Formats: sequence, structure tokens, C-alpha cells
Amino acid sequence: MSQLGAKEHPSAARTRPSEVVDEIDHAIESIRRAREQGQRATKEPLRPSGLHIMVFPANRESHYRLHTELFAHLMSKNLLDGYEFWSLDLGGTEGLAGMLFVLGNADKIVNHATAIYYLPEAEAFVADRCGNDWDRINPAQSYDDVPAPGCSLDLGKAEDGFVSIAGIARSHKNKLTAIN
Repeated sequence: MSQLGAKEHPSAARTRPSEVVDEIDHAIESIRRAREQGQRATKEPLRPSGLHIMVFPANRESHYRLHTELFAHLMSKNLLDGYEFWSLDLGGTEGLAGMLFVLGNADKIVNHATAIYYLPEAEAFVADRCGNDWDRINPAQSYDDVPAPGCSLDLGKAEDGFVSIAGIARSHKNKLTAIN
């Protein structure tokens, strides 16, 4: 079994939901600081840790459930060291089924989609549970505070997305659950 790395980032030992909300706030602060310095976009991470948030509207409840199960499945096999996963089950509140949060070292978050979703165990899970249809687990939107490889991160859009998510996460932080 291959592992994706050691727990080396500041977010690795989260034990409380309020710390996840703090991580969102740190992302917003970093984005705002870069914008105040005149940056409109970046091709480099703004801080050592990174955050990827997936948003599932109420009409994608099954997507949210399957994606949560996928992360739990991979965590149970010890394949995702160096990442931290949290779920926020909203059950239709705010018009959302839920949100998933992936925290980790910024460089790992940049590459998390290829690192996580191309694991043989992830592909087997989607083959078994989704009939190889990856669209059955896709979120409607996702937000990152790190740019994708070879792309620029639009800091204005990132800030807007993170501010919106922060409000929801803060008001429902008692529902944030670590996936392990």
C-alpha cells in the first residue's frame, strides 16, 4: 500500500471543529493580504498549509454521501497520511447537502486530486459503488486557496468563496466531523 506522505503540515493534528473554521479564516487572511499587496492572482501557494473545500447542494445528497464514504474508505486503509478530512453534513440546511474539507501541506493540496483520486483503491471504490461513473461523486463547486498545477488562482473569486463558506461553517461548526 502506498501512502501519500507523512503528517508534516500545521493542520495535521486538528482535533476540534473550531480549528477547521480557524483554517478557513487563515486562508481568507492570506488571500486578503496578497490582494492588499496588489496581487490579483497567484501561481504559488500563499501559505504553508492549503485547503480544498467541496460544496454539495441539497440535490446532490448522494454525491456528498458517496464522496464522504470514499474518503473514509481511503483513510481506513491508511492511504491519506498528510491530509486531513472533515465533513459538514447540512442535510438541506442553507440549500446544501454538505461540504467536505481537505486540509494539508499546500504543495500536497495542489496535487491532491491526482494523488488521491488515482489511487487504485479510489478507482476500485468508484467502480464498485458508482459503476465507474465519477460524476456520481462530483461536487457542484469547489474552492481552493492554492492554485492548480500550471494555473493561476483568482484571488478575488477565492476570497468571495471562502468568505461565504466561512459563514456557513462558523454557524454550523458543531456539525463538523473528522473523517477517519
